[in-house]
Amino acid sequence: MADIAALLGTPAHVEPYRVRGAPVYRVVLYNAVLQAQVVVVLWPALARVDLRVGDSALVLKGVDEVLLFPGVEVMFRRRQPAASLFVSVGGRFGMTT
Repeated sequence: MADIAALLGTPAHVEPYRVRGAPVYRVVLYNAVLQAQVVVVLWPALARVDLRVGDSALVLKGVDEVLLFPGVEVMFRRRQPAASLFVSVGGRFGMTT
């Protein structure tokens, strides 16, 4: 989680709850275009990533690969069925399925 937080330029906070005894992490970024916080919740024990902006959310389950592109973005991928969620430096994000 430290690598992801460092790439995005913001600290990773441990949430006050656990899943299957494993910590859950929260990373908060600011998206200047949307003028809103982007909250990324990382659930390693569930292989899941949640992304929330206001009252909207994207959820990717079954994450089996995390790609780090320094200075650019973090990409969370699932191979079957294929899907990816990316979070860029500066709070941009997107999802493909």
